[in-house]
Amino acid sequence: MSNKWFSFGSQKSIRWALLEKLLSASLMSILTTYLIFYGMITLNSGSNKLQDTLLTNSNIYLFVIAALISSLVTMIIIGFPFSAKIKKSLSELQDAHEALIRGRIDIRLEAEEFWEFDQINNKFNSMAIQIQKQVESLQRLVNENKKILENAEAAASLGERKKIARELHDAISQQLFAISITLSAAKNIIESNPTEAKKLFENLEKMTHLAQQELRALIMHLRPVRLNGMPLKEGLISLLRELDEKNTNISIKWEIEDLISISQGIEDHLFRVFQEAMSNVLRHSKASLVTVKLCIRKNVLLVYIEDNGAGFDISTDKKSSYGILTMQERVSEIGGRFDILSYPNKGTRIEIRVPVEVSQNSSGE
Repeated sequence: MSNKWFSFGSQKSIRWALLEKLLSASLMSILTTYLIFYGMITLNSGSNKLQDTLLTNSNIYLFVIAALISSLVTMIIIGFPFSAKIKKSLSELQDAHEALIRGRIDIRLEAEEFWEFDQINNKFNSMAIQIQKQVESLQRLVNENKKILENAEAAASLGERKKIARELHDAISQQLFAISITLSAAKNIIESNPTEAKKLFENLEKMTHLAQQELRALIMHLRPVRLNGMPLKEGLISLLRELDEKNTNISIKWEIEDLISISQGIEDHLFRVFQEAMSNVLRHSKASLVTVKLCIRKNVLLVYIEDNGAGFDISTDKKSSYGILTMQERVSEIGGRFDILSYPNKGTRIEIRVPVEVSQNSSGE
């Protein structure tokens, strides 16, 4: 039999530790029962012939019952702390796994008393280190290839123009055509049926407003996709303030904390994701309030974008599928995680988590 069954240096196997606890509990209970029973029989019989006294049927039954009760109490006293240790180790492993999923790639587990848990923790730490190296390598490649990305974006400008032209045709031109038809109808009935004409003009106002929103969203796609040296916080506040001023039907609230110095490539990616997200809100959400929050917690950059609009069924609605896919790809390219939660008539919430390297002199959490 391998010696791994028993112990590993200063560590013990769970099986050996459990067997040790059970043996200790059994010995303690037997000894305790014998001493208590010996004292009781001696006092009651007044005789030193313990063997004769113990061998009576009633005393044997009492001894067995006392042994069982003593064993149960002793095993509870010893077993509860032992099971608490195992539960604590499992809880720490589960918490570390959840933290890793949420972007805490610097999470590590400490050495354990039991060999099995220590081996699991070592493998978990090795996996976390590997993930951290891959994310850092990915972010470094994004930063190093920034010039290549810029050239690629320039080369793709023709495709972007075609996409915008297609959207102008599919959305704006159709809305303008509808406005023209409605205006013509209103002009013909304005004298004969003023009430109906008023309804048509109200519809015209709504259609015109919708066309303005579509145009602003498309104009956003023509904005520079990079910050051009501007810090991410400053660039985002400038973008959100401009959108809030130009769109009177929607209120935009933001809470953007002071950020550490992030590589320019990552900042450009995040800025473009913000542009795409806000474009989707303006074009599809019908929201009256949008809340944006950006902060850094435990080496993870957290972004939340939430609106109170119409929402949609993520599994079936294709309106924003292209934009969502674009955002997912951009976040994935910098080693982050993109989640979206939306239900019809209940609004939409976007959550982004990107691992970042916090400098020693940073004051952030």
